[in-house]
Amino acid sequence: LERLLKVYWRPVHAYIQSSGGVNAEDARDLTQEFFIYILEEGLVSRYQREKGLFRHYLKGIVRNFLSDAARARSAQKRGGGRQILSLDAPETSAAGLLPAEGASPEEMFDRQWAADVVTQALAELRRALLREGREEIWKVYDAYELQPGAGGTYADVARALGLTEKQVKERLRSARQRLEEIITVIVSASVASRDELRQELNELFSG
Repeated sequence: LERLLKVYWRPVHAYIQSSGGVNAEDARDLTQEFFIYILEEGLVSRYQREKGLFRHYLKGIVRNFLSDAARARSAQKRGGGRQILSLDAPETSAAGLLPAEGASPEEMFDRQWAADVVTQALAELRRALLREGREEIWKVYDAYELQPGAGGTYADVARALGLTEKQVKERLRSARQRLEEIITVIVSASVASRDELRQELNELFSG
């Protein structure tokens, strides 16, 4: 349950909210009910890896879940006397949800999933580098890739941080390699096989 909520709460919420016909509060309630539903029905254990990615399987379940108009429209049925999950942790809050911008629910699910993976990976990269006393590597990566107006030259970053261009390139290479390793670890926690991991990473890095 913890893994499902951490990786998929916001993608599911994004799918439901972008499907139309529900307000923000109802979308959150339906997201909570969805996770109760898949656990009570044992749908996670029914996943068959040979039929595709778990992420795609989950999107299909959300689509079927929302096709039940009575469930989607009846606030009285939500919860039905069952315990409602507590989703107040930062990783499962509504903060960080992407705007729909006319995308389909399926596209919003995938965009939110990718955004959450990268956001989580960047936070872990920063924590790891600071913990290891390698703050300079983070500063170079942050200045070159993340700061508003990023995209300056190596020389710009080198001048701002008192480094040579060669040092900037080396630190960027180190940060990117470490980030890729962290992303691999994060994604591997939500897949069932090496082949599925490879497919997910291919989709993520090609997006």
